[in-house]
Amino acid sequence: MFANLTGWQPPIMLAGVLLMFGALKQAGLAKRLGQSMCMFKSEVRRMKSEAAGPGAQAPTAVVAPATTLIG
Repeated sequence: MFANLTGWQPPIMLAGVLLMFGALKQAGLAKRLGQSMCMFKSEVRRMKSEAAGPGAQAPTAVVAPATTLIG
């Protein structure tokens, strides 16, 4: 059955399967990546303000709590 697959056929089939069955997981991964980047940026700002001196005012960032996806 799979002996006749050559060239671009296996990667195209794999991409189709990932798009059909992995859409929900990809959306969750993208959301968590965005939250992680936001947290990283706020920590970098905090570290820069601490390095600037004790009298410097630090910008504050509100970070939403992370949620977990079950399934």
